[in-house]
Amino acid sequence: MPWIGIICAILCFSVHAREQVKVAKGLKVELYAAGLKGAEHIAVGPTGLVFASAPEAGVIHALIDFNNDGRIERKITLSKGLSFPQGMTFIGNDLYVLNSNKLLKFAEIESRLNKKLRPQIVLDNLPQNQNVNYSRILKLGPDNWLYATISSGCNVCQPQQLHGSIIKINPVNNEVKQIAAGIRNAGGIDWSPLGQQLWFSDNSRDWLGDNVPADEVNRISFQGEHFGFPYRHAGNIEEKSYVKPARLQITQPAFLLPAHVAPAGILFYEGEMLPKPFQGSLLIAERGSRYRSSKVGYQVTSLRFNGQGIPINRSTFVSFLDGEFPTASPSDIAQLTDGSVLISDRLKNKIYRITHHKDDVADRENKL
Repeated sequence: MPWIGIICAILCFSVHAREQVKVAKGLKVELYAAGLKGAEHIAVGPTGLVFASAPEAGVIHALIDFNNDGRIERKITLSKGLSFPQGMTFIGNDLYVLNSNKLLKFAEIESRLNKKLRPQIVLDNLPQNQNVNYSRILKLGPDNWLYATISSGCNVCQPQQLHGSIIKINPVNNEVKQIAAGIRNAGGIDWSPLGQQLWFSDNSRDWLGDNVPADEVNRISFQGEHFGFPYRHAGNIEEKSYVKPARLQITQPAFLLPAHVAPAGILFYEGEMLPKPFQGSLLIAERGSRYRSSKVGYQVTSLRFNGQGIPINRSTFVSFLDGEFPTASPSDIAQLTDGSVLISDRLKNKIYRITHHKDDVADRENKL
């Protein structure tokens, strides 16, 4: 098929003398913002303004591109002193943020950047989270409820209360419902354009070896599904420390990723700027391995689907791994209004922007 060449060809360019970044043919990667200490999660406002949260620094950054040249000219640091802000999403003009055990709302934030911002506390009884390696994601669903991931907070344990689950929150009356359980550490959520089903990435447990258990991409088909943790990993690897209840039905992963790639943010790409093979695909940020003898991940991959919405093939979108030397650790992915894609990097405190390279020429070298 003609598009196979687009996917398989790889472009390489230097970030500096020692660093290599590989990007699929038809794509171009550029530096969007730098100096964002600890920035991980990205949200795009209704006017196209970009926000990035830095959990360990306890801040949110507003990133302003005055001349629309694809590079930030001004960074405004908002609300210093937050307690581990992670996932963010917009409802209308209001920015909602998961902040430790609270859900906060910054009303009309895009029009108040130069004012002292005091968020409204929407909820203050969510499970605590103080570990940057266990993600807490927040997105607005197609049903206008807020969806949040609550990680287990452990390598292997029996999750308590809402830990190890995905919940939904009614922003009108703050009603909370658990929609899925048995999840170790969901690093990203998004809805498929086909059928509006919720998909999520999940990081499997560590310390079982270099190649097991596989990390997961999962699809939620009904409320109340259980995805195995802590009884099963990657669908069929039994956990010796915990015996599965006899009547518990476990949903199998929709797609298995290599062990320890550490999937984080995910995004169904719905733009038209990038080449057609990426349109409708699921982009997956892979933060990269920590507990493995040789490194894997440190890239964004593209998961493509057949006509029935079943994932069939995974390929490199952009790779930041030069042998054993990672140049970035992708954390989150967001789509801008022009169809370009942002990738946050918690390793070098940067955000990259992916656009279409019109020449489609392979083996080209550039410098950022």
